Amino acid sequence: MGKVIFILIILFQLQASAQQDVYVGGQLDAGIAGKTTFDDKSLDKKNLSPHFGGLLFVNYRLFDAVSIEIGIGQHWNNTRFKDPSFEKENEGFSLEMNNKNYFWNYYVALSGFYRIGTTETYLYGKLGYSFNVYGNKTLTNAKPFEISRLAINKTISSTISYVSSNQSLMPEIGIQQKLLNDNLISVGLKMNFGRTAALNGNYTITDNITGEATVDKFSSLGNFTTLTFRYNVLLHHIDKKEKVKRTPKIKKEKVKDESSETKQDPKPKPKKEVPTEVAGRELIVIEKLKVHSAKVTVFVWDHQTVDGDRISLNLNGKWILEDYTLKKEKHSFEIELEEGVNTFVLHALNLGKYKPNTAALIVKEGVKSHKVILESDLNESGTLEINYKKK
Repeated sequence: MGKVIFILIILFQLQASAQQDVYVGGQLDAGIAGKTTFDDKSLDKKNLSPHFGGLLFVNYRLFDAVSIEIGIGQHWNNTRFKDPSFEKENEGFSLEMNNKNYFWNYYVALSGFYRIGTTETYLYGKLGYSFNVYGNKTLTNAKPFEISRLAINKTISSTISYVSSNQSLMPEIGIQQKLLNDNLISVGLKMNFGRTAALNGNYTITDNITGEATVDKFSSLGNFTTLTFRYNVLLHHIDKKEKVKRTPKIKKEKVKDESSETKQDPKPKPKKEVPTEVAGRELIVIEKLKVHSAKVTVFVWDHQTVDGDRISLNLNGKWILEDYTLKKEKHSFEIELEEGVNTFVLHALNLGKYKPNTAALIVKEGVKSHKVILESDLNESGTLEINYKKK
């Protein structure tokens, strides 16, 4: 019990900082029903039986990598029994028994997703557990037939009884595409494996001339294989919370006057003023770092859901990148630093779909890299202080 509680606590802590998405949607299934088992095989299912289904679901997704889903669906089967050997025996006489049935299913499923490179395309695998309700139906069918020229006079009768309910496992694999509005479309291959029989039945073929009767029993687990098409609509999104260092709003720091302790320079260097605002917005220092190279390479990208964030970047009062829409792919450029403190500002031009405007940065100095997450809105600008000092 203690281990279970510990695992739940860890999962809760992970969930609190993870990217979270809630979807609702619908799915259509189309395929074939599974095998029906016969005792004596005097008659068998020799042709494909169609299966169709429709589902509605709610999906909760974590880390953009795993999800749990609950849903409800209705399915339609048409089970066909047809025997070519019977037709051959009776000079081409066609025998076919059809059994149409509707049933409900309620399910829960766990899925895993693998993003293909830096695209918005995913491979997924899913395992569902379904509770199927058949309604305890009993269907009967009797069909007389005769071919006068062969003096054939036979009657076929059948009885099929459905259980009230059974359970099944539903594995599925497929491919999923995230759209620009963060909705999803998916195409997959799903199988249903019943754990117990869904229906039981028997049939009798009676020769009315000789009185001879052939009897056989059959059963089915309710298995089927379908192609699936689904559409997920995003209801709610929470971005991943990055652990970033935050400092109070920029204030003019008091610098210790060392002139009283050391000999006063005849011409002291004027102290570089650190700006407190750019383009009328207050600067919030998110992080500070030190470098020893005058030229560094900067990479900028949207590390979370691409939601149309537009930015400009300002270095020491000069615009070095203007009206740029953040993408999943990294955009790189080189900057030249002044000795001392350099003010690197993320200026938001909009808030995108999800507030605030957030960008990931890498400042690369030779082989060393510094990663920073900056956040800005329309009132305040996230700022990185880069202190360049020659070795």
